[in-house]
Amino acid sequence: MRSTTCTEPGLAALAFCALLPGAALAGPLPTGCFARHYDAAHLAAHPAQVVARIAVDFTYDPRPDFAQIAPGNFGAALDVELAHQGHVTRETAPDEGFATGFGGAQMFNVLLCADHGGKTRCTTPCADGGFTIARDDGATLTLETTALPVGQGQDCGGFTDLIEQPGQPVSYRLTRAPARDCENF
Repeated sequence: MRSTTCTEPGLAALAFCALLPGAALAGPLPTGCFARHYDAAHLAAHPAQVVARIAVDFTYDPRPDFAQIAPGNFGAALDVELAHQGHVTRETAPDEGFATGFGGAQMFNVLLCADHGGKTRCTTPCADGGFTIARDDGATLTLETTALPVGQGQDCGGFTDLIEQPGQPVSYRLTRAPARDCENF
């Protein structure tokens, strides 16, 4: 079940959700599904990588599981399967009661997208998380981030982060995929 941040908002979420109606968007925006499945060879060559599979569904139209995206806004549903490596396999926040051993877990977040200095930036409803579309040729997207929280239904993502090292940017190159790759994650 996806978070309902903008359907049952607290004050911070309400303020965030109110920001985007009518926001200017950068150039032609990607719509539809973009995904990538990293094979064992790729993951072995990048032992700090925490993502085994990723799918991002960009849309202007709200769906039942896109509760945060109001009509007329542009948003993205992010779904990931975490790899059995990197920081997601270690204890991340025992003092907060988070579970350990995230390897293989499926997590998600829903982001709202708008123009930020001529580039499309998709941000989480809370904190400073999100990604910038650094490259879009219609068939391939490169997403860049320095903080991208994901979770399993709690507000604002929150369980873990898709970056590999704190403060270090990470990129994900995705290709256009059939809608079923995002819908049946």
